[in-house]
Amino acid sequence: MRIELQVEAQDELRKVFQLACRGIQIEMFSEFIDEEWHRLMGDEKGYERFCVEACGYVVPHSEESGSGVVTFLEAYENEFGKFPQIWFLDRAGQTNSDLRDQYIRTGEVRASWKCTATHNCIAVITPTPKQSPKAPVDQPAKSKNNQNGVPKDDRATGGSGESD
Repeated sequence: MRIELQVEAQDELRKVFQLACRGIQIEMFSEFIDEEWHRLMGDEKGYERFCVEACGYVVPHSEESGSGVVTFLEAYENEFGKFPQIWFLDRAGQTNSDLRDQYIRTGEVRASWKCTATHNCIAVITPTPKQSPKAPVDQPAKSKNNQNGVPKDDRATGGSGESD
């Protein structure tokens, strides 16, 4: 996979992950983008970081196949514009011209998919560092009041709060 296409596929994953985290079902009809998704999932911690940076959550991957009209298209276009060419690449990086032409001609995508991004995104809670035991409490500061609770006059003592 060429690095430029890999980067572009990751950019597209970030976009659909943002949609998925808002409750939009994502049918992954793009073989090429799906291939990158599976590659990223091969590194669990790296995938978690990728997801959190993209949308704040870990986006679950579901091996849920289907076919029909791609339902997230309208939400995608409203947010990001038209699908770029990469959505119509097969695993080998070759354009599926029939699918792309159908999209250009009708404004919709009728395709099959093997995976979905579920909208059951998982919040990642990072553990907080252990706090050190509390330091001993210092002795209370000397009161600037006399024994009757009346403030001492600092002027008479040069500001020390103590009287003769």
